Amino acid sequence: MSIADGLPFAWFLIPFEAWRVAAEIERRNCRARLLAAFAAADVDKWADRAVADAVKAIAAIEPLLAWPLLAATGACADMMPARHALLDAAQDHIRRYGDQVPESASKESLFRQLFPEQMPPEFDRFDAMHLDALDAPCAAALVAARGLPIKLDLIRRIKLFAHADSTYFSEAFSERFKELLK
Repeated sequence: MSIADGLPFAWFLIPFEAWRVAAEIERRNCRARLLAAFAAADVDKWADRAVADAVKAIAAIEPLLAWPLLAATGACADMMPARHALLDAAQDHIRRYGDQVPESASKESLFRQLFPEQMPPEFDRFDAMHLDALDAPCAAALVAARGLPIKLDLIRRIKLFAHADSTYFSEAFSERFKELLK
């Protein structure tokens, strides 16, 4: 079990705008420290390199942060998460886990109730008992891309789905996050 499992937040739910501000603060701090020792000509390049190296290190530890950090800083991680079309990822998830959903599962997605206009309409073709699991990474991407407030019980629910099928969660989060930033 990861130490992050016990936290009352999820790193991937932090708005990308907060990552952008943090990266800019780090760039300014690096520039200031470097200017004290080096010529100004190379300082910007080195400061950008320091931020890019940090992005790569963070994304290596938490791959779900790769796309939000790319959007926030412009720096690519060494291994960006798989790029599966959202619908393909959803179908793969149902093939892997569809038989494990109890018949008594909710026929409504909590995420569709909270964000009715912002969940992917392509999922309407699936049985409603799958929608909560399919919508969870999309809701997480929405929170990260738009900086929406989120309650602790919803964070826990999203984290539960992230652990249940981390492959689908990562693919769907990445794809939906990119769609939302267009």
